[in-house]
Amino acid sequence: NLEGLEIAVDKAEVSDDDVNNRLGTLRQRFATLVGVDRPAQKGDVVTIDYEGKKDGVAFDGGTAQDQQLELGSGSFIDGFEDGIIGHNIGETFDLNLTFPEDYKSEDLAGQAVVFTVTLDKISEVIVPELTDELVAELSESAKTIEDYKKEVKEDLETSNKQAAESEQQQNVWDALMEQCTVEKYPKDKKQETIDNITTQYGSIASMYGMDDVDTFLEQAFGVTSEVMAENIIKQEYAVDLIAEKENLKVSDEEYKKGLEEYATQYGYTDSAELEDAVGKKEVKRALLQDKVTDWLVDNCKLVEKDSKDS
Repeated sequence: NLEGLEIAVDKAEVSDDDVNNRLGTLRQRFATLVGVDRPAQKGDVVTIDYEGKKDGVAFDGGTAQDQQLELGSGSFIDGFEDGIIGHNIGETFDLNLTFPEDYKSEDLAGQAVVFTVTLDKISEVIVPELTDELVAELSESAKTIEDYKKEVKEDLETSNKQAAESEQQQNVWDALMEQCTVEKYPKDKKQETIDNITTQYGSIASMYGMDDVDTFLEQAFGVTSEVMAENIIKQEYAVDLIAEKENLKVSDEEYKKGLEEYATQYGYTDSAELEDAVGKKEVKRALLQDKVTDWLVDNCKLVEKDSKDS
């Protein structure tokens, strides 16, 4: 049922706050560290030595020297960075902490430990003001602060528009899939798709120390290889049916242009390299899905999200 298919979308608007936040991030590139002699504060960058022990024994990965750390960055477990705040250069102190239950190391997950920390240096982060001189460093075309603000706003508007379009494409497929039912999955096609998924994600799972691909898929995507295969097949069937019903086809010119865009997007040397690696059939299928997706977005009803839902 494609009639009345609705998807919620964000307003791709850019506020003055958005621009100012972006300018603040850009100014951070030129931030400098200035050593200070006062108690450490949130936002400071400190240089520390530390040693972590569990039951009085140092554990692997728990010791470092001359480690730089921004207080408030959340780089360490809860309590570590807050425990440094208020201390002065030269102090050595203990932090009694507990690793989170879901910590990646099973030996440390949920365990109580003691970090002995020596504070060697405290540096304050100095972020420069936005001036015409800084604008010259940040932009190739803008000469003044006002010009640069306009440039940043235009960049954010473009970025927001692209994000909104991507979200529309995903949401329209989610909405469509909820209305689709596959009465029967061809056994051979389903197994072939499962095999392809296993091959594709097997090496990635191994990198995370997982021998079972389904365990990796469930943790990463919340589905098994079988469910993922069924979703892929369901979407392929939907693409084919809509393309047939609406007479949507990929012309030779569209194929050539799309192949070149894919090659650039995925870092291939040229179109021929991508075509050899993936196969013309798969490239054409991907382009057909893009075309069907565009048709769906053009023909569905876009409903702007309330700000409270964003």
